Amino acid sequence: MQIAEGETSMPTISVVIPTYNATDTIERALNSVYAQSYPNIIEVIVVDDGSTDETANTVADAFPQATIIRQENRGCGAARNAGVKAAKGQHIAFLDADDEWTPEHIAAMVGVKRWCVGAGLLLCQEFRQMTEGAVDLKRPWLTAGLYTFDFRDCLNQLNFALGFSSCPSGWLISRELFNTVGGFDESLMPVDDVEFMLRLSSLGFTIVGVTHPGFTVYWREHSMSRGGVGPTRSALTLCDVIRPFAPSGSSGANTILTPGEYQAFLKKALCAAAQSLVAGGRLKEAQELFREARFLQGGSLQMRLGVTLGALMPRLVGWFSSRFWFSLRRTLFRRQLAKRLSQTR
Repeated sequence: MQIAEGETSMPTISVVIPTYNATDTIERALNSVYAQSYPNIIEVIVVDDGSTDETANTVADAFPQATIIRQENRGCGAARNAGVKAAKGQHIAFLDADDEWTPEHIAAMVGVKRWCVGAGLLLCQEFRQMTEGAVDLKRPWLTAGLYTFDFRDCLNQLNFALGFSSCPSGWLISRELFNTVGGFDESLMPVDDVEFMLRLSSLGFTIVGVTHPGFTVYWREHSMSRGGVGPTRSALTLCDVIRPFAPSGSSGANTILTPGEYQAFLKKALCAAAQSLVAGGRLKEAQELFREARFLQGGSLQMRLGVTLGALMPRLVGWFSSRFWFSLRRTLFRRQLAKRLSQTR
């Protein structure tokens, strides 16, 4: 990644906040925006995605300087796209209506963006606060610096493994690049952020993780940062996100992955989705996914055995999933983490 000599001007920032029925949290989010130390935030755009409460009126009364866009309920991706379409700043910073920025967040991210020419999308670390719980920083021991992620890293979710959040509340991206990539896919709401990162990195743009805890996620059942949906739907949608990258796709032009790589990534996603279905008692659907995964390449011996068992007797997978799948995820995570940390030394 190239390092530039630096810009003398301060890039303009547009803040885009999608919101839906967030009367109880939107003021906290906006207060954190207006408390930023970075002086060149030129506009704050709140996109009310069909709220049925007083969210829009709360914003209008307490923050008259903010721009409010109202639309029918179409999901977070559509709300973010609408906000970017109306934005005028050089760079876009997203914030979910139930999250909160740290005061130096934008200053820290812009500082990296101005110097790192190769940074397409910037991610940061996050604080998490569970309901009635303590604030937690994921991977607090991570060595300070910049971590780069390519397409395969994103498929392996290494950014998440290293503690860099995929949540757009921590993103900084140029408006031009956002439009070049094509914005969020509005049909993939549970994982539209992950799909955007994959699409961006598949085009050759680098994703950079900054060891800077830039925001706090207040974890609740229907928070925007969680997509407001359960893990099963997210896992199933992730399979659909991976399928277009098949080397033998309908266009015949996808060459970013080899057939073996594609099958291994899809197999991993199918197994995760199937396990989620088993946990929810949807055994027939889980069995279909296990059967599809059974004929795909890749995976450890543990995964192959689990897939075979799931294809035959999915109920047994649920019986010992707490041991087998936890062990599998822990093993895979440790391998990926060890590999990435060895590359940064």
